[in-house]
Amino acid sequence: MMEQSSRHEKGHYWAIGFAIGFPLCFTTGLIFNKLAIGTAAGLLVGFTLGLILERKFNKNPVVLNKEELRKRKKITFVLFLVGILVLALIALSNFLDK
Repeated sequence: MMEQSSRHEKGHYWAIGFAIGFPLCFTTGLIFNKLAIGTAAGLLVGFTLGLILERKFNKNPVVLNKEELRKRKKITFVLFLVGILVLALIALSNFLDK
């Protein structure tokens, strides 16, 4: 089984699970032309997979200081905005094709 070689901050494995689960379900939703169902399933699968990984592999997480947390929040916000823009472009392209 996978051996944990180093400690990670809280949410590390959650992000990995989300990064795996969401695109798989979202892409499946695009393939079957059910974008809303794919997005909802992606959120659910990503969150669940991340939670399972976090509980299994990150039993003693590293605590970040205030400066690191502030930096992490800024990066997350920017990436969230980029993701929203990409989703809006995909939805708009699907709308314009019909």
